[in-house]
Amino acid sequence: MTRDFNIYAEGSVLIEVGNTKVIITASI
Repeated sequence: MTRDFNIYAEGSVLIEVGNTKVIITASI
């Protein structure tokens, strides 16, 4: 789990499990 993955969003997380990657971002 990598926090602040996207510098353009106020909050972002990159979750990697094996070959699966999920990017979650939040902006207000």
